[in-house]
Amino acid sequence: MRILSELFTIAHKGTHMLDSLFCESFFLRPASVRAIFNIMSKEKKKRFYTHGCISQKNPLPFPIIFACLFSFLPFLGCPLDLKFMAHLRDLTNDFFLLDYGFVISSNPHDHVELKYDGVLLDAAAIAAGVPSPSFSSPTEWQREILSQLNLHGDGAFLKVNLGGEEKVDGRLLAAFRAVLSDDREAAQKSDLSTLMSLSAEAPLGASAEGKALRTLIALCVISLQHFPTKIMEDESILKGDISESTRLAVEFRLQKKLMIVDLMRELTRRVKVLPKEAFLNR
Repeated sequence: MRILSELFTIAHKGTHMLDSLFCESFFLRPASVRAIFNIMSKEKKKRFYTHGCISQKNPLPFPIIFACLFSFLPFLGCPLDLKFMAHLRDLTNDFFLLDYGFVISSNPHDHVELKYDGVLLDAAAIAAGVPSPSFSSPTEWQREILSQLNLHGDGAFLKVNLGGEEKVDGRLLAAFRAVLSDDREAAQKSDLSTLMSLSAEAPLGASAEGKALRTLIALCVISLQHFPTKIMEDESILKGDISESTRLAVEFRLQKKLMIVDLMRELTRRVKVLPKEAFLNR
């Protein structure tokens, strides 16, 4: 195939020529030879979706395999504001970085993974002003609900997420609502799918909802504190003269932080619209 022979020829001459080819063709930052060959090795079903050429509402699918079949020169006529968005299922930046060598800004599917740990969640609840949380020592009825959520007992799956399209892992949200609720009967009778939905408005009452949302915000703060740098520090690093691998690593880290900050804003907005009783008996 023509483009394959071109790429291998360029690869032998130097990576800067390959970088130039891809930058001019796709208006992207320089990419390494390894990253390009990784892209070409993926299945034919995987594709990029191009926005703006034909319709703003209906993106044009551009299979990755096409990159191996044609010269990139025809793409030089595309408008400079053309956006190429990877649309390879609902994938996080972890996948894109490891498999393709790039990071997507404001990736709606990106999230951070946490372990459902009672001690950590008690600390978050206390930081949020919740008195005597019981995540580390749940009562019998709370354990029953947590077991239904597969967050307690033998074989429990303790990995939960912050971020993504759901904003908050449904199992984590349901656990917060149930454990922080003072209404045992209501919690036991509630449908789990309702408790797991962020769009469900205070299914266990305003007080429990306020505690749950504030604890989630505190958990976000704790998550941010585990990063070795702050957002402004990352932004400053990206402005400096750094290697491409360092730039990718810092961008990856920065996008995780920005995602958490956006989630905190969303949760804070939800707290502000709760009725006054949500802030009583904190």
